[in-house]
Amino acid sequence: MRLLTFPLIFFLSACAAKSSEIQANYVSPHIYDSLTCEMLEQEYFRLAAKSQRVYRQQDEIAADDEVAVGVGIAMFLFFPATLVSVGNNEVAAQVAQLKGELAAIEQAAILKNCIDLMSQIASDRDAASK
Repeated sequence: MRLLTFPLIFFLSACAAKSSEIQANYVSPHIYDSLTCEMLEQEYFRLAAKSQRVYRQQDEIAADDEVAVGVGIAMFLFFPATLVSVGNNEVAAQVAQLKGELAAIEQAAILKNCIDLMSQIASDRDAASK
């Protein structure tokens, strides 16, 4: 029984995280000091569109990993196949960076009192939580 415990723990830890489970990298809002509210809004929309694509890609990787790990657990013979299924760290890093950049834009909008952008961000957040 103990011999099966380590592989099982390894299988479960090998799954890539869903985009919602990845923490944001810290990005200073001061990198946006030179931008106007209009420019911040344009950058926000650019990053929001990119983040949707990257988040979807990370979620697909996580779903594929769950399937591969499930198969590996059910059929121990597929153990070598699950070793290569550790997820794509590059995409996860992009998710963390995009989350940080979006948070920095939100902070910059607050510092610059960009009412329209703050309203848009709040609206997007509300829509995403439903």
